[in-house]
Amino acid sequence: MTVLIIRAHHRFAMRLPVKLRQAQGKPARGLLIEISKGGARVSNLGASRFEVGEQVELTTSGGIVLHGLIRWAHDGLAGICHATPLHAAELAQLL
Repeated sequence: MTVLIIRAHHRFAMRLPVKLRQAQGKPARGLLIEISKGGARVSNLGASRFEVGEQVELTTSGGIVLHGLIRWAHDGLAGICHATPLHAAELAQLL
């Protein structure tokens, strides 16, 4: 049986160290493993707790800062929806 998943944006796999900061709290270290124009997925967050709808700031090891909202989070993983969709040039800079 084949399952068809329709996504709003093409996703790109990557491995980039990041810090994910909540509005009130110290940043959690993680690994950016997937990105698209509309969002990102971060792994290796350890025991850090994130709540759905929470505003976060994602900072890459290269100093690029992205703002967004937590869409889902569990088991050291988090899905983030960008506050504003990335332009092609911004996405290319991250890749």
